[in-house]
Amino acid sequence: MLAKIGYVLKIFIAVLLLPFNKVRLKNKKIILIGGHEGKLFADNSKVLYNYLLKKHSKEYEIYWIINSNSSDMAEIDRYIIRGSIKNYSYYLLATGIFFSHSASDVAPVIHNYKKTSGISFCLSHGILGLKKLKKAKNMKKGMADRADLFASVSKFERNIKINDWSLDEKAVKVTGYPRFDDLINKKQEIDVENIILYMPTWREWYSDLSLDSFKKTDYYKEVMELLSNEDLHRLLEKKDFQLHVYVHFYFHRYVSAFKINTKNIKIIEPNFDVQNLLLRSRILITDYSSVCWDFYYLDKPVLFYQFDQEEYNKKRGAYIDLDKDLFGMKSTKLIELLQHLEITVEKPNRHIDDYKHLKSKYFNYMDNQNCKRIVNEFKKSIS
Repeated sequence: MLAKIGYVLKIFIAVLLLPFNKVRLKNKKIILIGGHEGKLFADNSKVLYNYLLKKHSKEYEIYWIINSNSSDMAEIDRYIIRGSIKNYSYYLLATGIFFSHSASDVAPVIHNYKKTSGISFCLSHGILGLKKLKKAKNMKKGMADRADLFASVSKFERNIKINDWSLDEKAVKVTGYPRFDDLINKKQEIDVENIILYMPTWREWYSDLSLDSFKKTDYYKEVMELLSNEDLHRLLEKKDFQLHVYVHFYFHRYVSAFKINTKNIKIIEPNFDVQNLLLRSRILITDYSSVCWDFYYLDKPVLFYQFDQEEYNKKRGAYIDLDKDLFGMKSTKLIELLQHLEITVEKPNRHIDDYKHLKSKYFNYMDNQNCKRIVNEFKKSIS
């Protein structure tokens, strides 16, 4: 509550200063970029920010919006503190804003009541498919998530945003996602290691629990049963593999609960570069995380471990049929997962070939021109 009052006060000051700033910033083309509510310098927004600095810094004045207490601040060349008077002053006069989750990434509180004067572009966090958006029907009306343009990776995903989210078809552009440029560019630079990456996604119905209550959930028990399994330990030891576990962003406060005493399993720190993990890893295990699309994009094998599929379908749901449309072997039981994992460790290429036929459905582009297409669509909209 105190933080919100502080934001409101700074918004009020920024509005009072607006006539002055209109004159002062008259000839500046300002672009603001953010993501993850200002906590992280990551994901689609990060890649687009770096691209704009490299290719368009003479044309635009570009800033990343970051929280004052973010540990990622040292990585950023040009930034503005999220929720500051300068943040709101620039937001009101920006030529464009880009964000991954909602406009709150770029300007908290004010985004609920007033759009920027320029173009707002939602880059999205992950590809739609395995997670239905609960408030999808309100996307067009809701100020919190409203944007002028929306990025998509395929006609398949575009149709979801138009038909399920009720967005204007002219607003949804098939451009690809910025972070896929990074994956393509770095694929040849980073060596693949004997790493199995395990990235279970979050469950919103567990997100407000205390640490002790979280440890009593079926979700936690299932994950820990996997990590504690002796057959898994023997497989990792025998094949000289490491299992790296990355806890979802919205469950970072529960990281301390995932402790395991074995040399072949490592719990990754929350601020670790996920893109780097994807490039270094040989196999991915997930449940419904959109990171699976990134791994599939890289032509690497994905294993789906959906131990709570029935509950998940009731409380969240997916846009694809989880029994027919996945691009990797699926397990609902631990014993099945271990069998699939052993097969994949032995013959990863065979696993990939079985699902290549779906790739053209889920991706329109397989290149490193996604940022360029996004900027082109942005420029068209302001011309």
